[in-house]
Amino acid sequence: MKSYQNNDSTEQIAHELAHTFRLGTFKTEINEAETKLKWSTYLILDLLDEKPKLSANKIADVYHIDVDKVKKQLKEMVIDGVLRVETSIEDKKLKYYSLTESGRYFLKKAHQARHQVYDGLVSEWSEDERLQFAGLIRKFNVELNKKDLTSSI
Repeated sequence: MKSYQNNDSTEQIAHELAHTFRLGTFKTEINEAETKLKWSTYLILDLLDEKPKLSANKIADVYHIDVDKVKKQLKEMVIDGVLRVETSIEDKKLKYYSLTESGRYFLKKAHQARHQVYDGLVSEWSEDERLQFAGLIRKFNVELNKKDLTSSI
């Protein structure tokens, strides 16, 4: 692959990230008889593994996603059996979502599959390079999370 030719470091970062996101849409097949998790599904399962019993609004807030899109996805995940839904006792309109055992299983399999893919991608990197890269991505994501990218330029 030819390197991007632009001396502006910000433009280089933008180009490389666009390329990364395009390449990062690969699908990891867990098993033909099992489900293929969409990236956003994986992120929701991962969040609910860390913080059980979240509402659709809270999930939408965390990932800066339209709440209606989140609700649609949560409904599909409940139908697929990877999430359970509970109605709040105090507010019958409020629903909380949590992982089922099936959801935990698929999340574990997805973690294993993704680890294998990423481990292969950085297999020739030193541990220091891996940690430095992870730290820079974390730093970038913290800044990205602070910004409102929906505003017009």
